[in-house]
This record gives sequence, C-alpha cells and structure tokens, in this order.
Amino acid sequence: MVDGRVTDRIQIAYCFDDHLALPGAVAMLSLLRANPGGVDVHVCTDPDPKCAALLHAIAEVEGASLRIVTRAPEKARNFENHSVYGGESTATYRRIFLPDLLPELDRVIYIDADTIVAAPLRPLWELPLGGKTIAAVRDPWMMRNPAIQAQLPGGYFNAGVLLIDMAAWRAKAITDAALAEVARLSAIAAASGGSALDYQFDQMPLNFALADQWVDVSPRWNFTTMLTDRIAQSMGLTAAEFAAICEDPAIVHMLGSHKPWLEGFETLSVWHRQFDQYRRELEANFDLSGLAWPGAFTNGESVEMARRLMAMRLVHSARRLGWQKPAVVLTGLLGPEVAKIAQEQHFPLGPFITEYPMLVGHEVLGMPIQGIAEAFASGVAQVIVADYRRLDATLAVLNETAAESGAQIALLTPRDR
Repeated sequence: MVDGRVTDRIQIAYCFDDHLALPGAVAMLSLLRANPGGVDVHVCTDPDPKCAALLHAIAEVEGASLRIVTRAPEKARNFENHSVYGGESTATYRRIFLPDLLPELDRVIYIDADTIVAAPLRPLWELPLGGKTIAAVRDPWMMRNPAIQAQLPGGYFNAGVLLIDMAAWRAKAITDAALAEVARLSAIAAASGGSALDYQFDQMPLNFALADQWVDVSPRWNFTTMLTDRIAQSMGLTAAEFAAICEDPAIVHMLGSHKPWLEGFETLSVWHRQFDQYRRELEANFDLSGLAWPGAFTNGESVEMARRLMAMRLVHSARRLGWQKPAVVLTGLLGPEVAKIAQEQHFPLGPFITEYPMLVGHEVLGMPIQGIAEAFASGVAQVIVADYRRLDATLAVLNETAAESGAQIALLTPRDR
C-alpha cells in the first residue's frame, strides 16, 4: 500500500473547542514560529466558536494559512461530555472523524492543544509509514498495565501526536472501528460504575482500532517532562539517546496534571517557562475576550475536596510525628496541595523531590525541586509521599534509590493513619 501523498506544505490539524482554545492558541503560535511559512493549519472546532477571531489574528500576524472547520460530528453521538478540566466538551473525540472533516487531505499531522512545537516538523511529515495507517509514540505508562499488555501486545500509543495516512484510514474504515470500540468500552465502564476516563475517551478506542496499524516513532515527536530514566530504558532508549531527546524535543506534550497554565506551575520546567512566555505574548498582543484558561486536571469538586482532605491529613501526621522540614514527592496534584496546606498551617517543608529529570532544578509554588538521589545524598530523611494513583511504583523508586545511596529514610503515605 502506498503512503498518503506527501505534499510540500505540511498539513497540521488540531481538534479543540473554546474550552481549550487558549492552550490551543499557544500550540498554534509555537507551531508557526518553529515552522515559518511551511504549514497549513486546520482547526476543527465547534460551530460559532468564540476562538475564531483570535486564531485568525495569530495566523495573520504570522503570515500563515489557517482554515477553521466548524463541524462537530461527535455531538450527534451519545459520548460522555465531561471534560477532565471541568465543564463539558466532546472535542477530544473529533480526531476520530478527521478523514471526514478534512476530505481533501491524504496525510496530516494531528497535534493536541496542550503542546508546544519546538522544532521543524518536516522529518516527521516525510516519514515513510510502510503501509501502516499512522505513526505515533509509545505510551509507556499504559503499557505498565498488565490488562493492556494482554489486550494490546503490540503496544499502546499516545494519541496526542499522530502522523495519519488519511487515505489508508478511509480505506480501512478506521472511524467505524474506533466508534465501535467507544461503544464497547463505554458499556464496560458503565457496568462497573466507571467513566470515559477509564478508557481514555477516544485514545484507547483508537488503540484497539489501529492495533498493528501504527509505526512506533521516537518520543522526540511527543515528548513529555514526565519521562524518567527508567521509562526511557523501558522504551528501548540508551542513556545517551534519552539525554539527546531531552535536549532537543520537537513536540512537547504537557501530559498529566502539571498544566503550565495553572498558577504556580509556570516555573516547573524549561518548557513550562516557554509556555508561559507564549501565554504572556498572547495576553499582551491579542484580544482574548470571551475565552478563559482551563482549570486543573480533575474529576470534579468531590475529587478536589478529597485531595485537600488527604493533604491536610498528611500535614497533620507529619506534624504529629515531629518531622522537621520533610521533603514532598512531586508526581500529580497532591504534592502541591500538601505545600498549600503546609503554608496555611505554617508548617515548614523541605524541597519537592522527583524522579522526573526535566523538573530538577526548577520550582513549583515557589518550592525548589530536587532529584530523589540528590535529596537523599544531601541528608533528606523524611518524605511525605504525596501520591496515591501510582503509590506502589513511587514507593519502589524511593526505596530502591535509598538502598542504592545507603540512605535511611522515613516515609509517610496516604495509606498511613
């Protein structure tokens, strides 16, 4: 099978509504700065979008070609419309319909809204697919799940960046297959009282629909600051290869809960700082009327309250134990919540500690971030393990690092009473 036609101009597609329009505007601005004059941008958004004027203004300033597609075919289906950022949105499902929304294109690079493009995309654009339908980056976190490993032995990709052979997608009826998987997985989730987050909205359905139909490409094309040395090794990368990707990623995907638009997270990494520069430029030079930055990655007020209560319990326990300036593990949003509670209660903390090398040397909420080994070597001996979703994995890393360094550490976790 011949790959979808590779044109001189790179075709880029985004799928977002007004809910994620401001991060999407940052993504588009970064794309145009890194690829001047060489891309055509297609934004698939809702009918009557408030963001249209802003996107056209950016395209005009940057001298770029922009088309806004105001069709939302997923809205006619019974998809769960709860956004992980609060509010309602079904825009994430729209990439399932891209070959129908952009019928004249044979090849496109799809990019999520919570990204920064940092390098030219032509090497990805011209990548041979060898008869496969897409190219994508392996998702190492999902592949840690034994159930996923059993169901998708060929691997699981992150759908935030996709090089798509649109002609092959149409010929193989991938849209229909993905929609059937959404129906199947949503029924399974509903039967157990779950939600669309259990099957990653459209991401897991796309993985099932495209099993054995994707090319695994370098994480340089869908890079995240949450990569670790251990994860890179599990992806088959040498230490030198991982270091080179960290120095020169092409697309940075702000995965997880540490979103760069959240107050206090602007300084979390070099890429969060870069995002903040683009944000300041947007706010200074463009009219953002009617649009707002989204909230935190959440499942609603009940989850936020549970996180706050958990943080209060951890701070109370550390105080009761007589701990002095304990370090706080930084993985999701619980660690920053612990820091906020500690500040409210005038309980001094040590640094945040992390296994994510891209965060080391930066700060969040004004607190410095150290690597775990570095912290143990400097004498950190008390650690609030502010993690619950990946607690066992985090404990394994802490204990392994302590054993390697000969450190004696005391750990306080959400399981401790």
